[in-house]
Amino acid sequence: MKNLLLVSSIYAAATPAFWATFFYYRRRKVKNIAVDYAFWFFLFILIIFVGVIADYNQFKEFSLIMLFFYPFCMIGSPILFIFFLYSLCLHQQKVSTLFYLFFLVPLFQFLISAYAFYIYSPIETLKLYLYEVIFGKKEAIPLELFFPFLVNWITSLLFIAGLISAIIISFYLIPRITRYSIQDKSYIGKKRISGFLAVLSVLAFLSICAIIQQTLLSKYILINWQISTEIFWGTGWLAIGYVMLRIINIERLPINRQDQKQEISLQQLIYEHFENDKPYLNSGLTLDQLAKDMNSNRTYISKTLKEEMGTNFNDFVNGFRISFAKKMLAEQNDSKLNEVALQAGFNSYSTFFRVFKDHTGISPSEFTKYNLLKISI
Repeated sequence: MKNLLLVSSIYAAATPAFWATFFYYRRRKVKNIAVDYAFWFFLFILIIFVGVIADYNQFKEFSLIMLFFYPFCMIGSPILFIFFLYSLCLHQQKVSTLFYLFFLVPLFQFLISAYAFYIYSPIETLKLYLYEVIFGKKEAIPLELFFPFLVNWITSLLFIAGLISAIIISFYLIPRITRYSIQDKSYIGKKRISGFLAVLSVLAFLSICAIIQQTLLSKYILINWQISTEIFWGTGWLAIGYVMLRIINIERLPINRQDQKQEISLQQLIYEHFENDKPYLNSGLTLDQLAKDMNSNRTYISKTLKEEMGTNFNDFVNGFRISFAKKMLAEQNDSKLNEVALQAGFNSYSTFFRVFKDHTGISPSEFTKYNLLKISI
């Protein structure tokens, strides 16, 4: 039975480890503050459950080490989840620095816990009664360990309070996040609403597990219940990570102009970006780079091009390149075709020739001759 408990505990820690690793590599590729918050959230959860492995399986020395880290991570993780949602309210921007003052609560609790467990408590006595302190068995511990017991109990209460606060704040934030989606009957609008409702549901489910774990299980230490709870936790982290990723992937890009408060679609933003910034002149432009420039993701960019604009990435970019090349050829009749091809963003003249003829029906040289004939006439 204890082996099964160890396996279930490892499973509960492995799932946040997976998502922490995933979002870590994702944040290196995509500049998106919501991804950053997701990474730190799952890293904190991972640290908590590494401590859970040590506690439930009575790795005494390891438990003492983890007691130094987990108070801050327990209380800080709900704050990071709220930051994740709030960053989406700000359209994937970083939250105000002022909001980081909320981390003073877990920081103070972290310092008090460190004092209680590493300075105040007699270490040998603490080792002897460690699990009674962790699991809240007040009757079994000596009076000299009442202070660390109280600190650990307060840490658990603050963790539960943080989870409940995250749910309450989510109820406030989610309608704000989805305010455009209610009017948007498209695929994206429906997915955004269902995504945020799903993440709220999973969060509520995990909070119930946390309350059960921090009350009933800590008091009675029922191994069967512990195994079940760890399986619930692990599955819950898998689900919530998937939903958080899905929310990031489908999040829209509404922008408020100073002179108008209406939402500007991604289609408009792409056109404006190509007209004003001319990214197509870069021969190395990719779908990933465009997604990064638009603070979006390749899936949503690709869907917008296909479903709303009736094209694909290569044709869209080449269309702008050909328009640019035609303008150059019309304005500078003596331009060399090789130079025009490179300046328009093509890697080679052969590619330029093929694409130009596909778009115009004639070759670049024929277009130049036709333009010269028009001028002479």
